[in-house]
Amino acid sequence: MATKNAINSKATVCTSVASDSGTATPASEVLTISGGTNVTTSGTGSTITINASGEAAACAFRAYLSASAMDVTGNGTRYDIICNVEQFDVGSDYNATTGVFTAPSDGKYVLGGVFTGDNDASATEIEIFLNVNAGTYWRVFTGAWDNLVIPSTDYCALPFSLLLDLDSSDTVAFSVEESGGGGDTCDVWANDTTFYGYQII
Repeated sequence: MATKNAINSKATVCTSVASDSGTATPASEVLTISGGTNVTTSGTGSTITINASGEAAACAFRAYLSASAMDVTGNGTRYDIICNVEQFDVGSDYNATTGVFTAPSDGKYVLGGVFTGDNDASATEIEIFLNVNAGTYWRVFTGAWDNLVIPSTDYCALPFSLLLDLDSSDTVAFSVEESGGGGDTCDVWANDTTFYGYQII
């Protein structure tokens, strides 16, 4: 009868968990790493340090508006939407009080969301913007209200997203502008209005 090779269930990979400094001490003769990009060795070689410099940290968030914002646009007023309830925020880079995302490092980011609201002012046009660094507005959606509303209603839900090249500490917020109406009587609806973002590289 052929004998199957047994797996050594007692093999040891590491004798300790990495400390906050990113340094771990592996078991003797288990692991060998040569120094290179973002990797250094020190001492007798029993200590291995991996430097995460240059690596993109985990970054992702999603938040929603918990209470409808009433009478905020309709006649050309641009309204900053603050999605104030975080569903998750990996990296803690989104501020639910201000509605502002801050890029933790240089990289490429996807920012997006869903605007849900109505047209009480009989506005003719709606535009959605991503506001970078409180001054540069990227128009991510524009359209005529009559072509957007759900039949037999006066509201719509508009998804949007944009790939942005951001530097560390750049900020991004989310705003809407309805125009052509008789006044600022249009509303932004709660729960279905969301804002999200994540880093891809």
